Amino acid sequence: MGIPSRRCCLQPLAILVSLSVLIDNGARGGELIESLFAAVRSGDPSQDYVVRSGLGHSIGDGVGYDHGFSSFSNLIPLIEEPDKRLLFADVNLLVTNQATIGANIGVGQRVYDEDTNRTWGLFAWYDFRETDENRFHQMTIGLETLGEYLDVRSNIYIPDMADDRLPNPAGNYFSGNQLVIADEAAMTGWDMEAGTSLITVGDMVVRGYGGGYFLRATGSPDTWGWRHRTELELTDHMFVNLGIQEDDLFGRTMTVGITLHSLQAVRSPKPAPSWPPFNAMQRPRGSEMDRAKVASRLAEPTRRFRNIMIHRQERVATDPATGAALSFLHVVPGGTGDGSFETPFGSFATAMADPAAAGSRIYTPQGGTFTEDFTLASGTELLSSSRQQRVTTQGGQRRLPGSGSTAATIINGTITLDDETRVADFTINGQIVGDAVETVTLHRNVINASAGLAGVSLTNINNTGDVIVLSHNTISGGDTGIEATGAAVDLDLLNNTVLDAAIQAIGVEATGGTTSTWIVSDNALSGSGTGDVAEAIFTNSGTGTVNLTLTGNSSANTPPSDEFNFDLLNTGGGGFTVDSSALNSGEVGSSDDSVVIP
Repeated sequence: MGIPSRRCCLQPLAILVSLSVLIDNGARGGELIESLFAAVRSGDPSQDYVVRSGLGHSIGDGVGYDHGFSSFSNLIPLIEEPDKRLLFADVNLLVTNQATIGANIGVGQRVYDEDTNRTWGLFAWYDFRETDENRFHQMTIGLETLGEYLDVRSNIYIPDMADDRLPNPAGNYFSGNQLVIADEAAMTGWDMEAGTSLITVGDMVVRGYGGGYFLRATGSPDTWGWRHRTELELTDHMFVNLGIQEDDLFGRTMTVGITLHSLQAVRSPKPAPSWPPFNAMQRPRGSEMDRAKVASRLAEPTRRFRNIMIHRQERVATDPATGAALSFLHVVPGGTGDGSFETPFGSFATAMADPAAAGSRIYTPQGGTFTEDFTLASGTELLSSSRQQRVTTQGGQRRLPGSGSTAATIINGTITLDDETRVADFTINGQIVGDAVETVTLHRNVINASAGLAGVSLTNINNTGDVIVLSHNTISGGDTGIEATGAAVDLDLLNNTVLDAAIQAIGVEATGGTTSTWIVSDNALSGSGTGDVAEAIFTNSGTGTVNLTLTGNSSANTPPSDEFNFDLLNTGGGGFTVDSSALNSGEVGSSDDSVVIP
């Protein structure tokens, strides 16, 4: 368990300071309790309409929560038939020691049956709880009967099934070459307890209860548990609860809670008549606290699990298509290990030589700088921790631990692509090249191209249906920002920025007899050549057909009147269709009039 944050400790600390002040003033035990009562007592239930408010704190781990919580409660009487029934609202605000909040908002009705000398209660609540990562919602239904010698309570907890199991990114971690993903699951539950009054002395009542509970959640084993609870009540002003419970999921836990109650007078706005007092709020005191006076318990606080019960789960991340565990090889500068998270490789070349590289994700959990040329294995994803990374698992998209928390991962050298590879979020001083590759993705990289080279160079492409995607990359320097040529080129260029290429920003050419599809959208080009040349040239030199979508792009160059920012050429006798939007900034045309611009 981690060390509690400073803000988590403020409320318990304030309580301790308040108690220490009273003790230092020389108050004896009875004087201390009376001082506490005086601090919270207000209103007279015999004269005013009152609400019972409570401020409490519970310490210890409980069923489905850790470290304790504070509470602010209000029992608000609504409709009363004196000594027979009471309809009331039950509202609780909960604040955990981790400074997350929860709430119970409910209504209840108790009815006194004189023939059996028992009260019968029915309750319903809407519950809310937030964790560091998620928010959960729940409905709770409660039944209760209170008597002279025996109390019985039962509750059913029904979470919102739309969000009963949610990812917990902060709990994800690596183990060896695997990713362990974490979830938080709200638990459907049922509980029951029965008990009786053990001691009644003056204003003090001690009751003992025993019972059990059942819990179930998506991804968790069903579990039964037992619970013992002892409560001490001093009239309306102090309630102490000691609970011990145990089950196979949460183990044995113990909680201790103290709540201070006060009766707060609420007066109607003038000139409206005063709201009448409620007889049920007049709890008996002293010699009047006869256990036979069951009707006096109509306004007793409700008892239930206040927090939505959450089970924190862990499972190994798997490929949802195959069910196989996702494989990760870790690389950090200076590493000398086997690629596990605990003992990472020291270079990408070493990682690619591992037999497990094909189909794995190569991850740099610590960032760093690498100076090397290397070739990706087929099916490899190369992922940097400098930006948040997510992978597809059986539980949906999950964030990699540590991603987004390091400085840029820098590669000084050339990366050679293979089929079905992906490179994301690196700073590359060199270039990325690929020959005859299919289904490649380059995403959010910063590429500083070497002089005389292209930032991204793709040659001999023949990838009909297996699209190559370049998105959100920033490429500067070199002769060309992006060049791609081949018999059939299916290519998406989306949201890239290309700066200061010596010759041109983009050059794409189809040379074969089949169809090529190019989607070029929202790219920003500037500074190519001397600032007065075409920045993007799209050429069909084959006998096939090119389908080009050109929308939302910008070019900062100012070419001469017989040239265009985006130049479309059809030199091989094939077809060339264009879907070009007026949203392009920079002129779209065909310098040899070989393509009809709509």
